[in-house]
Amino acid sequence: MNNVVRIHKWESGVRRFLVVACLMLAFSTPLPAGAEQPSGSYLIYVGGDHAIFLPTEVGGRACESDGGVTVCFGGAISADASGDVTGAAVADFSGEVTGNLSATFSGRVGGSTGDTKLRLAMTATGQVSSGGTMLDVEARGRWQCVDNAPSRGFTCSGRMKRCVFDGRHRLGCESEPSNLNLADDGGPWLLYLELTTDAKGIVGGTAMVFLSTGMVVNYDLAGKYSSRTDTTRLRLVGAGEAQSSKLELSKLSLSDGAATAGELRYRIAGQSGRTLLPAPMGPVGGGVPFPGHGQCIRGGFCDTNADTASVFGGHQGGPGTIVDTIFFPILGGASRLR
Repeated sequence: MNNVVRIHKWESGVRRFLVVACLMLAFSTPLPAGAEQPSGSYLIYVGGDHAIFLPTEVGGRACESDGGVTVCFGGAISADASGDVTGAAVADFSGEVTGNLSATFSGRVGGSTGDTKLRLAMTATGQVSSGGTMLDVEARGRWQCVDNAPSRGFTCSGRMKRCVFDGRHRLGCESEPSNLNLADDGGPWLLYLELTTDAKGIVGGTAMVFLSTGMVVNYDLAGKYSSRTDTTRLRLVGAGEAQSSKLELSKLSLSDGAATAGELRYRIAGQSGRTLLPAPMGPVGGGVPFPGHGQCIRGGFCDTNADTASVFGGHQGGPGTIVDTIFFPILGGASRLR
């Protein structure tokens, strides 16, 4: 009998301890600070390792001279909200060789914000005059590019093939390794939300992403607010041509126009990432774009052959021969990364 009484007293003591412990835990555990049902405007800043950089420039209208020929090359490249890349450039020849080539670029951005990849292709056509003979030129190139965080921009490696024609006759072709540097632009970005929540917790509204490049992306928004956890889940899909751009926000706590907690997953302009909220806001990278020896055009090409006159055949100085000169896209010495 005494044992039974002792057991009952022990059980009562345990229950009292558990009740007190639960009360202490309830008062000592911080609640989400100022969490609220989504209503109104919210700004979410994202930076640090999650900053987004996109290619913007090749060449920069820089000029180089060699062997009596000057070539000026430059153009612009851009990526849209889905990561598709387009661009155009022009190479102008003056001196012993005159004329110009027009180039178009295509490609796609992929990878993550911390390890961005870029596939790039180029087609160029045009005419140049050498030794009184008009030559048709065709060039094609393909590169695999990676972001160069220390010096900013993208460093690309691949191959280029160039062919020269005298009317219907092909004078020669050359295919060789090629390196290419691109300038970039970007940095931290901003997610803007305008939200409303109905009686059933269904969240609607509008969403926009503002990139440092000036790009603005609109999104279709759908979500759900849980009064039990006082958090929100949102799914954003890019509108129109930006449908490959998507964002997901889970366990989201909102207060005073900002996110106080939650997780953000995103895919913008082909770059993916994941971060807890509030997200890091600081800038990344730095330094001078394309530092180096200065012997290659900023954002230009540096191919392997020191002299491409052998491409065109013929006799030294004769018709159809480009002698001791650089040729699109601006060659000067052996291949080198900047």
